[in-house]
Amino acid sequence: MSMQFLRSKKSSIFTTAIFGVIILSFIIWGTMREEQTSPSILVTVNGEDIPYREFQRLFSRQLEMYDQMFGANANQGKMREQLVNMVDRQVASGLVMRKILAQQADKVGIVIGNTEILENLKKNEAFQDPGVKKFSPKTYQRVLEANDLKPNSYEASLKEEFAAERMRHLIESAVAVTASEVSDIYRLDKTEATLEVGIFDPEMLEKNKKVVVTDAAAKEYFTKHQGEYLSSEKRVASVGWISTAAIGQKIEISSEEIQKHYETLSKANGEDFKTAQVHALHILISDSSPKGLARAQALQKAIKTQNDFRQAAIKNSEDYSNASKGGDLGYFSETTMVKPFADAAFRTAPLNAVSTPVKTDFGYHLLWVIDRTGTATTLDARKNQMAYQIRQTKLDAELATYQKSVESMIAKESDPMAALKTKGFEFETTTPFDSKTRLTTFPYILVQKAMSAEKGKWQGPEESQGKLYVYRIEQVTAPQPMTFEEARSQVTRKLLSEQSEALAKTAVDDFKNGKRTWDQIQTAGMTVTTHKAFKIYRTTEVPGLSTTDTVTKALGELRKSNTAASPFLSDGKWVLLKAKDWNQPVAGTAVPEADAKKLREELLTKRKGVLLEEYTQKLLKTAKITDSFRKKYNL
Repeated sequence: MSMQFLRSKKSSIFTTAIFGVIILSFIIWGTMREEQTSPSILVTVNGEDIPYREFQRLFSRQLEMYDQMFGANANQGKMREQLVNMVDRQVASGLVMRKILAQQADKVGIVIGNTEILENLKKNEAFQDPGVKKFSPKTYQRVLEANDLKPNSYEASLKEEFAAERMRHLIESAVAVTASEVSDIYRLDKTEATLEVGIFDPEMLEKNKKVVVTDAAAKEYFTKHQGEYLSSEKRVASVGWISTAAIGQKIEISSEEIQKHYETLSKANGEDFKTAQVHALHILISDSSPKGLARAQALQKAIKTQNDFRQAAIKNSEDYSNASKGGDLGYFSETTMVKPFADAAFRTAPLNAVSTPVKTDFGYHLLWVIDRTGTATTLDARKNQMAYQIRQTKLDAELATYQKSVESMIAKESDPMAALKTKGFEFETTTPFDSKTRLTTFPYILVQKAMSAEKGKWQGPEESQGKLYVYRIEQVTAPQPMTFEEARSQVTRKLLSEQSEALAKTAVDDFKNGKRTWDQIQTAGMTVTTHKAFKIYRTTEVPGLSTTDTVTKALGELRKSNTAASPFLSDGKWVLLKAKDWNQPVAGTAVPEADAKKLREELLTKRKGVLLEEYTQKLLKTAKITDSFRKKYNL
């Protein structure tokens, strides 16, 4: 659970771009970071660069959005790694798509003029003089300066976004929906039947002795198919890391910088400047039982100093998104946290001391409150907050420069490990791992990448969980033949599945041929659930089954003349769908105006998405993009 998981379900301010994937970082007040000349480029598309720093900004914003959508589950082990991978792909591919569409807009003569940009700027409240509620060039300049942005680069970004959006509308304008199509969709939408779901569960079938896998049968099958049963490829890697906090240890902040930053924010009068803020460290013990409370209390007793707290967070906190940062949540407002946590942070927790355990739906928390600004907006009240913000901006810049120097060392040094040790990197050699292995000192997302990395070549640097990592594959062990005992469970599951499939197909054939009734085939071991008034053609989710294309296809097979669908596999269980008691409007039934409008909009939206996807894929296929980038993001 990260800081975002503690937040209330409040909507964030986002502007959605192509496919809803890219979240613009041009919303002022806290979302913009320092604009710098990026030390590296994400990718070059048809000769035009996409800065890596832009990717990083959008990646952070998109990940935060998903954190708020999914709550605490978004930070749990494998799901977290999958979420990070998904956002990585979404943002990178989305930026490329936006660039390609903007380039195509230029080719077909779409021009975004300065007047259009100016009109957009005038509508942005951030650029308006609060006294007269109108666009102010001075305010515009001050706001951009506060975020270290220049008008020409900001406006160029807006032009690209508008051009891509205009091109999207041009493509979508080719889509149409006829009244006949709406009528057909309406009939499908209103078609209902009683859906019966029959499941042949291999485990239940085995338990009830409907299917049996003997040891002799399993051994015989294994002997015939031994070549199919291999262990996973194993790898050993040298892994080096350094804390991102350590990289910024030498950052200094002058009183003049604090004064200037304060004056800029006080003039801009942003929301995070007007509301009370707290800077706190945090440890999460996700076990909400008495055992979890006892563990939190033991940590509380052992913590005496802020450094103690940070070290305890690194070792014990189950909020993995900030544990490696010593549990540092930065500054936050009261309304962004769940109530018990907010009450402690803003009122009851002591200042500069460890709190007693605070219970929320996520478990037990320990807090170390570093600063409370109160509602005052004076420099004295906000000095620490200003210094923290400046430090974070400088740390981002320092990290980018540091990453560049590490890249250079890896490329040029004859012994990169020795050189990196002089920079503070720690190294260790991993135990053998495969794609499912969890290592304490090597993040899961990097384990996945390491499984396809070239042996003997240093990879990185890559930032993950508050650290900067480099690694090199030292050893690769090819998949090895498994013994029968190693393969026993797989073989048994395979044979159970085959027998269950045969049982299910026989039952369906008997039902279709009239040899057995639906009730009679239940005696073969099938369990049945019934769902009345089920929308056969407009519902893809069947209770108790995963939502997949296979389920959708099976539902599509059902007709009054074909009451049972072909059996299919779902979550390791064979499933049979049957529909009865059909209720369907006759052809030519008048469609109510409200329904017609809704269905037309739904069909238009779907067709626009398909057309836009096909068009952009054609552009993407011919675009000049490096093969390595295409392979990495499957473009």
